[in-house]
Amino acid sequence: MDGNHEDFNILYQFPIGEDGLRRIRPNIIHIPRGYRSLLTAGRTLAVLGGANSIDIGNRILGRSYWNEESITEADLTGLGNVHADVMIGHDAPLHVPTLDTSLEATAHWWPHTGLAYAAAGRAMFHRGFLQVRPRIYLGGHYHLHIDELVDYAVGDEEFRTRIVILDQGGSATAFSQAILNVRSLHLQFFTRDGRLLST
Repeated sequence: MDGNHEDFNILYQFPIGEDGLRRIRPNIIHIPRGYRSLLTAGRTLAVLGGANSIDIGNRILGRSYWNEESITEADLTGLGNVHADVMIGHDAPLHVPTLDTSLEATAHWWPHTGLAYAAAGRAMFHRGFLQVRPRIYLGGHYHLHIDELVDYAVGDEEFRTRIVILDQGGSATAFSQAILNVRSLHLQFFTRDGRLLST
């Protein structure tokens, strides 16, 4: 799955296989936006990568950011409106209290254009999130760990999602990686050196 800052000119040189996945190396697979799959125990998966770079003002188009980082209408169409148990992406849906508080506290660091660009990208992701209505969402992008239950509504339908944002991997104690049990939807976090973390 992609996020932001990827060199999409290189990434898109690799073809998508018959299984819908893009193989970069034998041990590296890119999951394209809109990918759907049936997991163990009948669980379903939906994928929506992409995120807008808040620091776009410090980046150079085609060298340190690419237009393809932004989620498009075509991406949302490809994602579809069918519910999935598990959703993975890079950005985050709207109305996540811990994340929103953190973003408000750091907004003064960024110019208005960067804030507006990032907000537009998150709004696009949120639309895709509401299309999927997952039980659990796993993302990254914000370089901090968040794990909370959030209630949403689409028309008359209400649903609750466990929103999990993984931290950046720079710390040996960071909640930056986990194994998802697709039967129970339980997450086991662990450190880079293999120590288990409890939540």
